[in-house]
Amino acid sequence: MLKQSVKIRHKAERFYEWLFPREIQLSGFLQEVLELVYQGKDIEWKQVKFYYGLPWFMYYAGNEASTMPATYDSHSIHVYYRKSMWSPHSIRGISTVVHECFHVMQFRQVLDGWGLGFFRFFLVLYFSGYASLGRSRKHLIELPAFTEEDKFRECFENAVAELSITDPEEDFYERHEAVLEKFAASCSHISPHAYNINYWQLMHALTPGAFRIGNHKLRRILFFPWMLTWNIIAFSATVFIAILKPILEGILLFGYFILLSAAGVLSLIGM
Repeated sequence: MLKQSVKIRHKAERFYEWLFPREIQLSGFLQEVLELVYQGKDIEWKQVKFYYGLPWFMYYAGNEASTMPATYDSHSIHVYYRKSMWSPHSIRGISTVVHECFHVMQFRQVLDGWGLGFFRFFLVLYFSGYASLGRSRKHLIELPAFTEEDKFRECFENAVAELSITDPEEDFYERHEAVLEKFAASCSHISPHAYNINYWQLMHALTPGAFRIGNHKLRRILFFPWMLTWNIIAFSATVFIAILKPILEGILLFGYFILLSAAGVLSLIGM
């Protein structure tokens, strides 16, 4: 039976990983898949980091994965995966990685991804899409990402089937050269070259009435106040997050040290 001090230490470790998800180093196989899919897209992969677990402020959001800018950076992108969804040995898991990296490419297509923390113009578009269309595959930012994911999954499944792979967890990596060669030969058409984000056109399409009413005159009238409103909201959110996030993390980190201290005290008294 585990001692109480050990149990508390384990709780502290889980709490810390919830607060600061562990960074994932993608396998060479996954990196090569991404380079094949997004070749020529000028994605600076060194500026992209992957994490095992959603960020604490999105833990209960229901997302399988999330791509967002680094809070204290002007160019880096962080990709987070819910622990139960991280499956790099399965076709579904690899497809999810491809989906999220499509969002990385989208970030880079708006002002080359530059911004201040969460204040990126891509996020302005994304939030506007939620307000107009809700959380669904109809979202104009998510739609091409899901389309690309579906195309990739279908083609990758066919390539794998032709190689008679029955155990992906083992064969993807033992036979990775054959898999990559087959994928490159069969799936070159899925390179996402057709999706280029024009900020102004997309913002115009995301104004109220664009889809639910189809009233183009109303859309033209509301375009500028809508765009201004969402830019102000995004900037305000950036400032709010920049101030509030470290304060909350400091408080939560203090709780982590309390747990560690309690574990240490219990260990000293033999519990």
